[in-house]
Amino acid sequence: MNMIQNLRNDDIDRDFKEIEHKISKQQIYGECSALGRKLAALASELNLTHIAATLRGLIQQVELSNSISSNNENSNLVQNPFQANARGRRAKRLKSFVETSTVKNKVENTKSRSRDTYTCGNCSNNRHNARSCVEPCRICNKSGHTYLNCSNKENV
Repeated sequence: MNMIQNLRNDDIDRDFKEIEHKISKQQIYGECSALGRKLAALASELNLTHIAATLRGLIQQVELSNSISSNNENSNLVQNPFQANARGRRAKRLKSFVETSTVKNKVENTKSRSRDTYTCGNCSNNRHNARSCVEPCRICNKSGHTYLNCSNKENV
């Protein structure tokens, strides 16, 4: 029982430390943003152009010192190796979901095409095409063939 209470107290202490850390980060952020707004207002009001260059230099110094300290900490960590480019022909491009779904829809639409969408080129009626048309030829008006097989087609 005593061990469970110790574990709970350790968890509470860890959670409390995390909460304190988050609060301090927010306080620092709020204070810096307020100072930044005030500095920006003064610089624009008094036309102080050198302020921007000074701030850029300060930011670079902070980033550089941060990267040096993080490099020292991470020097003992094992990192992923560099990836070499593969030789030969590149793999085929993978299509996105949108591309594959539109291709599938197009294939499905062509398979399930209804006869209502057919329009005859011989008589201009719906529900059949010129090859199955029973009307006389539109070129010579003779029955037994359509304009597709008409011998007078070249004369028109």
